[in-house]
Amino acid sequence: MDVSVYKRIVKLSNTYYNAGLTKAKNRDLSGAADTLEEVVKLNKRNIR
Repeated sequence: MDVSVYKRIVKLSNTYYNAGLTKAKNRDLSGAADTLEEVVKLNKRNIR
């Protein structure tokens, strides 16, 4: 796998993760769950 592609996937995963946390803080739990599912699909190691 090309390193630039991997870095792009990690960056996108982190963006989704932060969006999921924001949704959870705003009590949009179903939206947060959907967003965090996408995080795991992109990068299964991104579960802080």
